[in-house]
Amino acid sequence: MATKRIYNMGTRATEFSKLIQSMTGKHQLWEIWADFVTMAACCISNSVDSGNRERREDLYNRTAGKYEQDEINNMGSLLGLVTLALEEDPEQDFLGEMYMQLELGSHWHGQFFTPYNVSQMMAKISVDRNTLLDKLEYSTAKFTDCACGGGAMLIAAANAVKKALVDTGYNWQDKCLFVGQDLDGIAAKMCYIQLSLLGCAGFVKIGDTLRNPVAAGDDPADYWFTPIFFSDVWVMRRKFRAMDRILNSEIQRGAADEKKETGRGAEDVSDGTVPADEQAESRLQIRFDELGG
Repeated sequence: MATKRIYNMGTRATEFSKLIQSMTGKHQLWEIWADFVTMAACCISNSVDSGNRERREDLYNRTAGKYEQDEINNMGSLLGLVTLALEEDPEQDFLGEMYMQLELGSHWHGQFFTPYNVSQMMAKISVDRNTLLDKLEYSTAKFTDCACGGGAMLIAAANAVKKALVDTGYNWQDKCLFVGQDLDGIAAKMCYIQLSLLGCAGFVKIGDTLRNPVAAGDDPADYWFTPIFFSDVWVMRRKFRAMDRILNSEIQRGAADEKKETGRGAEDVSDGTVPADEQAESRLQIRFDELGG
């Protein structure tokens, strides 16, 4: 006999559930949810990401245009409740649990989010304190989930890292990057909202991981960057990474020219990009990059 899943029914969850359900009538619950997530994600993004600001301001206005002013105010209250919930208890996938509690999965073709306690267990297994301390002196840690859903796995990883680095002198926000991708735009934006509110540096891409994995040269419109990703330390790292790409491109071009002239194979100078089929596993992956990368 299957065990019934027990959902988050804390004070903030109860308030959130009552408020969003009180807004139904002219709009269905799943539509209100999708619009709330879109508007909240646009508000967060537009506070930091000037490159995407115009298109997301337009998206926000088109979405908000469906609602009366009091309903728009309620959307702001919903975001406030999410913020308070994650401040009071960071060890949760608040939006994922609310999504399941409100039975919204049936609209999105039976989508089911991994319970947070399962993600928490997997993160504890994956995040090793000794490995982190050994690698982080000269590296940064990158945590990825290529089927991130609402972000439970990445949230659990962030919490595990914070605990592992207590009293070590390392600031997890400067040392750890969290990257998610999901084909479902609403789920991806749920992940983005929660990573942003929890202070994680990173980004979420909307797209098919198998056909269109994270790669240099992608359309920036597909990416949602968290506020911490625009801190000075991460901006500097991105500049270094851009310089590395330019240098690697020149090296590869020179190697190709040498091969053409001599007919001999050149030394492998690939950038170590993981093939798309290897990125498609829905699990937490950890990689350590040199500080310049």
